[in-house]
Amino acid sequence: MPVETTSPVASRQRRRMRLAALLPAVAMGAAFLSFLLINGARGRASDSQARPRQDETEVAKPIEVTVETVSCETMNQPIRVTGTLKSNEVVAISTKATGLVKRVHVNEGDRVRRGQLLVEIDDGELTAQRDRTLAAVHAAEARLAQASTVRGIRNTAAETDYRRAEQALVAARTRFSQAKALAKIADTEVDTRVASAQAALQAARERLKVLQDGARRQERASAELAVKRAQVQVNHAKAILDRREQLRREGAIAQEEVDNARQNHEVALAELNTAKQQLDLVVEGPRTEEIRVAEEAVRQAEAALEDAEANRARRQISNEDVEAAEAQVRQAEAALDAARAALAQRQVNEDEIRTARAAVNQARADVRYYNQLISQTRVHSPVNGVVSQRQTHVGESVSQTKSQLMTLVASDALYFEATAPENSLPYLREGQHARITLDALPGKTLPGTLREVIPVAEGNTRAVRLRISIPRPKATTVVVGGFARAVLAGESRAAVLSISRAALVSDEGQTAVFLYQGGRAEWRPVRLGGTTGERLEVLEGLQEGDPVIVAGAEQLTDGQPVTLKTGRSR
Repeated sequence: MPVETTSPVASRQRRRMRLAALLPAVAMGAAFLSFLLINGARGRASDSQARPRQDETEVAKPIEVTVETVSCETMNQPIRVTGTLKSNEVVAISTKATGLVKRVHVNEGDRVRRGQLLVEIDDGELTAQRDRTLAAVHAAEARLAQASTVRGIRNTAAETDYRRAEQALVAARTRFSQAKALAKIADTEVDTRVASAQAALQAARERLKVLQDGARRQERASAELAVKRAQVQVNHAKAILDRREQLRREGAIAQEEVDNARQNHEVALAELNTAKQQLDLVVEGPRTEEIRVAEEAVRQAEAALEDAEANRARRQISNEDVEAAEAQVRQAEAALDAARAALAQRQVNEDEIRTARAAVNQARADVRYYNQLISQTRVHSPVNGVVSQRQTHVGESVSQTKSQLMTLVASDALYFEATAPENSLPYLREGQHARITLDALPGKTLPGTLREVIPVAEGNTRAVRLRISIPRPKATTVVVGGFARAVLAGESRAAVLSISRAALVSDEGQTAVFLYQGGRAEWRPVRLGGTTGERLEVLEGLQEGDPVIVAGAEQLTDGQPVTLKTGRSR
């Protein structure tokens, strides 16, 4: 615990007070003083712990004094420190803008407010660069719009061509399948029709010969067989007709194929009728009219045979159609591959779009960059504070290598840094309240809070550093770096011996009090502890209940007669 003693200044003040009190006595009793000096009534002992007593043979007038009793009480021992007012922030004002300084609105020592304009830099060159970059933005946006339009047209055309190629390939494959099916049908039907026509012609000729030669039993059997054969041909032609009509309804063949099948069916029906008529003639016997009919049937059978032979010649044309349909399929597949390749070109178009968009973004970023630089040509204060150093002047060039303009000391976040004796460290704790006085604010006290204790003794002083947070004073006269004092609330202790500060006397560095002992003043050296206002803690030299002289002690010497004033103090 730190010990507070009377300072040399207080000692000198008390000596002056004692001298002032003795002057009237000296003036009124010069003879008495001469007598004292001649007889050496007041000598001092060589022992530093005892003051010379009044000569018992000397007759002195008692001095009136006031006495208080040494008592035990609860004391709060404060810790007093001195130090410097500092700021948490020292702000270096700089800018990324380049150019010549147009105006500087503050000087060193000026107080500034947050947002106050400090420096203006010529922004002409930066504005020109920004405008050129804006033009680049417009050009890049135009290229992006053009690339987007071309991309849309190309992609639409590629997708359309691809769909058309797919449809064309499907149609070609359908035609190829139909052509192969028709060719297969044609091969079978042509052979059948030729054979049927040959048989019909043979039957017509035989019937004509029978009519011409007359009916025989064999002729009748032959006529009956011809009827049966004709009926078989009718049934076969009907089946082919039904099959052709089904394929037509499915869209697999043309109407012409159906018409041919129908014609063949009709021919087969006619042949059946002719065979039946021939059978009737055989049964009834030939007549002239019947012979003419038979002759006509022979001619018709010959015409049918010629037509069937002609269809056999056309079968080669059907094979050529199959080959042509197959070639169309190959062409459609090649067209689809080409359309697929064009469709893959969309990725190239997307790459062009991304490149154009990246160019637009880069140009816009350049514009934002130059706008930011232009905004920094007007430099404002970020804090409330004081200009501690000005590093630029009007006409100077600000560049990337020389961008610092001035230095500010912020006054928004102040703290008080002080040193305290190392023996006070056990009584210091973060969060302790403090009362701070500043030379810049005479008569005023600021509240503070102990923020940090740095437990490292400094140099020969063995003192520890303290940092006390304080609110920002409203007064504008606060000087960062100025001298300040603080009193921290110490530890409260009970049952502490205490005396009034008025009882303390000091002579040649010796701290003592006078006790009232049987009508005389007794010099008693004491060792003091802490202080609380006008109360002093006594560590050694006194006991509880000792009568201590508090008024008139400055006039006393050891052993001097004293008398109590009327009334009692504590």
